[in-house]
Amino acid sequence: LLQCRRASTAHDITTKIIRKMMSLAVLTPIGNEASQYESISMRILLILADLYNVDTCLIRDDFSKNKYYDATSSTSISFSPCECTKRAVENIDFISSSNNDMMKPPTINELRVTVLNDRGIALLMSGDSIGALGCFRDAVAMTASNPSISWLALPAYFNLSLLLLRDGRIEESCKSWLGARGHLPTLESAMQGNNLDLQKLRDIRLLAINRHGLLMARRNFSGDGMVLEQENVMEWVPPNLVGDELNEDDNHHYGVDVSQITALDVVLLRFAVSYAEKKAARVFRRNGGGVF
Repeated sequence: LLQCRRASTAHDITTKIIRKMMSLAVLTPIGNEASQYESISMRILLILADLYNVDTCLIRDDFSKNKYYDATSSTSISFSPCECTKRAVENIDFISSSNNDMMKPPTINELRVTVLNDRGIALLMSGDSIGALGCFRDAVAMTASNPSISWLALPAYFNLSLLLLRDGRIEESCKSWLGARGHLPTLESAMQGNNLDLQKLRDIRLLAINRHGLLMARRNFSGDGMVLEQENVMEWVPPNLVGDELNEDDNHHYGVDVSQITALDVVLLRFAVSYAEKKAARVFRRNGGGVF
């Protein structure tokens, strides 16, 4: 339904699923192994339902509290992005702390990174940029310490770097993004006065500018620009089917719109070259006995 742009219908379905599962007693395990397995299964389904519900809210620009009162259990259930992601974090914490073999660590970690990314976006949309920053940092740290889910690193770094850039922390944003793109060693070497790496950084900047220009020209020429602006939910692509290099003919790379990746490349590489040139000039003057 989300792929077919029927967000309202998808929202109705996900809220019904959430209401049903929230009302089930199995969400509080009795203590025996069978009930715990059932509880964990239901929590996994609830996490997925909450995440899909967040997608429907983001597409519809609906950040209201959107609560439902269950008269049977006398409880209030919220369907807002913030509450859904908060509930998802609590459930993933419960699953992680349970002694079970239903979900292996790579699967748990993959789900946690996805939850953290969605939680960060929900907090950011509600005005809590500090909380969002913490979520994105946690997601980045988890992908860095778990090679099996490294394919999720780019979306996490993208969100983190974009938020840092928005908040005016451009140097930190630059180092974060260039680290994700594999250019941080070149930047650091160029800053120390290595002329070869400084030129290499300039070449990378030029390549990024040309790549972004070519991508946008192709999309405008083929008329894909309007379609891409309307697509908010992409079809999931298994990580082993996604290459490491950007392809101008692709729409998405590791779940992020290629045009957004190349645009961020251009912005931060322009800053990186200027920043490295200034740092290298200072190193040169210092080594030559000049004054800063």
